[in-house]
Amino acid sequence: MNNHIPLFFASRTLIESVVRGLFRKLPNITLLERTAVTGIAAARRNTLEAKGVHVTPLDGGAPTTLVADLIVDASGRASKAPDPSQLPREWWWKGVWIDLKLPEHTFAGVLFPIEHGRWLVTLAGVSKNYPPSDEAGFMATLHQLRSPIIAEMVRFAEPISPVYSNRAMANRFRHYEQWKARLDGFVALGDAVCAFNPVYGQGMTTGTVSATILCDCLKQYDPATPTCHATFSSYKRVFNSTHGAWRLARIFVFL
Repeated sequence: MNNHIPLFFASRTLIESVVRGLFRKLPNITLLERTAVTGIAAARRNTLEAKGVHVTPLDGGAPTTLVADLIVDASGRASKAPDPSQLPREWWWKGVWIDLKLPEHTFAGVLFPIEHGRWLVTLAGVSKNYPPSDEAGFMATLHQLRSPIIAEMVRFAEPISPVYSNRAMANRFRHYEQWKARLDGFVALGDAVCAFNPVYGQGMTTGTVSATILCDCLKQYDPATPTCHATFSSYKRVFNSTHGAWRLARIFVFL
């Protein structure tokens, strides 16, 4: 029995360079150098499946996704693989709003948290650049925004509805406060009076305020009396409560 055990000493740099050199000689291997893996591309069927990795060149260039049948993390103890499972929940209550920047960025996007752990994701386009209404196209367009943050966040989400599109962007104000005729027993509220571009969400607020005004009127007067109709049908309070939102809507118009 030989009790002499030979030892070979070398720096880690030398060992890694030798391994890398041998690795390069493998015919079915492509080595991407100076490239950072920024995340795992996953898809949900019956279960969540890893389908590739998102990579970004360190010397500049556009991020891309490498499709793979199997992903092996051999990055050692500094591996960041556990990180994607820990979503930065402190971001969600604030939400994300990414505006367009013409001419290179013709899409805008928002991501806001709503009840029950759900997120509302919206894309908007200008100059007839309409966001796609299919899921694959919608996801691809998220990567065209000025910042990748919404696309990166949505990667961890599970869709709970189809993509819905809307091109009714017109703002319209029916000036009932100028109506000289009188029609007792009739009132108009919300979008029936003032309809807004839905991107900015004024309609929900102004409709609620108008309903509150009607509620106050009904508390004061019997709805069957002409006094109630005359009080509300003048629409002065409705106009005053809506006019500020209307002026704001005229500033933010997508052409």
